[in-house]
Amino acid sequence: ANLGWPGCFPPLPGAEMRTLPLLIIGGCLLHDGSCASFHQFWRRTQQKHAQQRRCPSTRAATKYILTKGVQDVARMGVATNNGIAAVFEWEHARAYRYERYGVHHTYWDDPRIHNFGNVGWRGLLHALVVPVATHAIDRFAYSGIDVRKVIHDTIVPRTASVVDLCCGIGFSSSSWDWLARLSWVVGLNHQQKHRVVGVDTSEQMLAIARLRRPEVRFIQANAEEWGEAGCCDVATVMFGMHEMPQGARRRVLRNALRLARQTVLVVDIWPGFTPSPMMLSGEPFVIDYLEHIDADVEAVQEPEVCDLEVVELVPEHVRMWKLSKRV
Repeated sequence: ANLGWPGCFPPLPGAEMRTLPLLIIGGCLLHDGSCASFHQFWRRTQQKHAQQRRCPSTRAATKYILTKGVQDVARMGVATNNGIAAVFEWEHARAYRYERYGVHHTYWDDPRIHNFGNVGWRGLLHALVVPVATHAIDRFAYSGIDVRKVIHDTIVPRTASVVDLCCGIGFSSSSWDWLARLSWVVGLNHQQKHRVVGVDTSEQMLAIARLRRPEVRFIQANAEEWGEAGCCDVATVMFGMHEMPQGARRRVLRNALRLARQTVLVVDIWPGFTPSPMMLSGEPFVIDYLEHIDADVEAVQEPEVCDLEVVELVPEHVRMWKLSKRV
């Protein structure tokens, strides 16, 4: 297994190959970064541990070294996670005490959200980071599943008009590529009628959204109260519920039900999820969300008006609440 660099690394059995990247990084940090120095380090370490533990073979020594190395890296990762979270928490406290003392903030302006906030220069930086973070989560946490695309391809009718509340940079809005490009329709009560409309309070998020998807109409407004009753077929709220307090969640849900003629789709974090300290440092409302989101959805549902269906889109990661109005 020379990985394209003949002679740089000794052959490794299959199980150990999975941790080779960690060893490469470790070698570069411990030595001068050259393959030769890491090769020498690797051989010396194997010999040392084989002698100390009286291992019968180099393979046994290799397995021991890899196991211990992975354990050490895992401990370092947890410590780093906690350390970064502590730094963010300190920064939030400092900002509130010295920079924003006496200033009232609405929840969507909270600078703790994702450790950047959604407004000002920090909001713009946040908007620029979102695409990378979203793709990373889809790839590694959701096993490569693009949740938004799955919903749009399998649940939303192709002829539906859609309002995407709390749209951010427009990932949820622009996933309707086939729908967004059919620009003008009758159905939304605006001078220019669009099949897809994204609504968000952050000017910075919407600026990036408009650059990404000019065929979608994006409006800066409050998702709790925007729009006219029955202005769309489907209203969606994707990954926005966990970033607002309970009262706001219920107001947004009620407004979504008011806007939609047919269906409301709420997609967000699975309520049984356990957030890490790093996640908690940038999610001031997530604990309340995890504890109460099911009750919030049930509270706004009117059984005589709409039916509720709960779907696990990504088991133990993403849940969808589908509210379908009865004809």
